[in-house]
Amino acid sequence: MKMNEMTIEKVARGHVQKSMAYDLLNGHKIVFCDYIASKRYYAQYIDSFLSLFARFEQEGLRIKMEMGKYGGYWTATAMIVK
Repeated sequence: MKMNEMTIEKVARGHVQKSMAYDLLNGHKIVFCDYIASKRYYAQYIDSFLSLFARFEQEGLRIKMEMGKYGGYWTATAMIVK
């Protein structure tokens, strides 16, 4: 098992977090709205993403997050800083 796969299994909970973690670990800049399947559960998704980022930080990976166009999370972006 590669380091990225071990890290994903350790920090990600559920398929949405695993998808986001995979993209982050492969150097992509992610946009939150691309991972939110239903606006009805927007707040729960944001809490989930922030929890994922906290677990990344516990593993020693820094996440740089920029708030969206109007200061919200819908178009917020995140990426791993090396």
